Amino acid sequence: MTVQQKKWLQPVLLAALLMTMFFNLTQTAHAQGIIFGDTVPEGVTLDNDIILIGDDVLVDGNLNGNLLAIGRRVTISGTVDGSAIILAGIADIRNAINGSLYNATGETNLGANGKVGRDLYYAGGSLDVRPEASIGRDLYAFTGGAQLTKNIGRDVVAVIGPYEMFKVLYKALNGKFNLPPIEIPFLSLKPAVRPAGGLAAAAAVPFQLAGVGASPAAPLSQSSSVDWPVIGDWALGRLRELVVLLLIGGLLLWLMPARLEAWVKRSMQKPWLLMLYGLSYIIIAFVGTGIILFMILMVSFGLAVLTLTNLAFLFGMLGILAVGLAFFVFYLLAFYVSKVVAAELIGSLIVRKLRPNAAVHRFWPFLLGLVLYVLLVSIPYLGLVLSFLAILLGFGALARILMAERREMAMPSVPVVDVDI
Repeated sequence: MTVQQKKWLQPVLLAALLMTMFFNLTQTAHAQGIIFGDTVPEGVTLDNDIILIGDDVLVDGNLNGNLLAIGRRVTISGTVDGSAIILAGIADIRNAINGSLYNATGETNLGANGKVGRDLYYAGGSLDVRPEASIGRDLYAFTGGAQLTKNIGRDVVAVIGPYEMFKVLYKALNGKFNLPPIEIPFLSLKPAVRPAGGLAAAAAVPFQLAGVGASPAAPLSQSSSVDWPVIGDWALGRLRELVVLLLIGGLLLWLMPARLEAWVKRSMQKPWLLMLYGLSYIIIAFVGTGIILFMILMVSFGLAVLTLTNLAFLFGMLGILAVGLAFFVFYLLAFYVSKVVAAELIGSLIVRKLRPNAAVHRFWPFLLGLVLYVLLVSIPYLGLVLSFLAILLGFGALARILMAERREMAMPSVPVVDVDI
């Protein structure tokens, strides 16, 4: 195939792809216009495509059309006879979505009565599909953790992290093995007596060391015990962060060792300036994402006003998915890869000071720095500050190098001409 053929074939293929998606995504809709709001009440049936935006988005009624839902929490208790796009912190799907589901959330729950008639596309933190739920065709997932059902019509293509394994293991151990409480009376910092009347009454009781200044007749059962669930949650959180960063860092050390080393070396040069760069880039990314989403919604709204409802829905869906994918890449670089860079920096500095010969082994310094980083950021208050500074430093170094590489690629190459004198 010649270069000229490739030039005209690419836009033709793109147009064909868009037309295929257009007919594929809107074939179940019966809409004559788009409805905006944040709730579909129970007992209401709408024959429209709808866009729901709000803090708590509720779909309790039935919808004969496509759904776009954006909010902190999205709950679908009614039936959606079409496709759905959900961008939310938490999505709770309790009934049927007869079309495909395009879902980017922190957590998604597909309940016992939940059903996706066609394909489920998911990118986010945790996907919980109950055993009674069903997916008509394929499941595509990129998630930190997942619990899946066997009722999947065709294929499962998923990248799933270790989070759910540790969560299930911890719940199983916590439910089957009740460890006896450890009484440490002299270290109790809780009220010596728990009075009735709630917080107001408890606030009136002074805090004291159990057994110090208390009545000799006070029973020992009033002293505190170790809160094992709290300790388990803390340990699980630290272990989850360690494993996730270890996986990402291991992939970088394996696939892009030279690039990771360049990021680490760059982070040593003017670190405070890099932190300012990192802060400015993060602010620009969040603000720019909000502005672009607002413009996409306004264009979609304008197309809907002009009664171009199918085009409005398609434009809004493609635009939001594109922005969501770009924001996901930014989030991965800013809040995960940056921490890997900081951990690699910590480990390499320590190993070079203590055992310079061991610095040639890239993995062990990284593992040492990562363990120290996870332990340091778990310190209350101080850990938040250290984590924030690590993100700013790592992302600042990463962004500066990527921008420099783009500038070098954009510069035209000057051919070298040999001149005979």
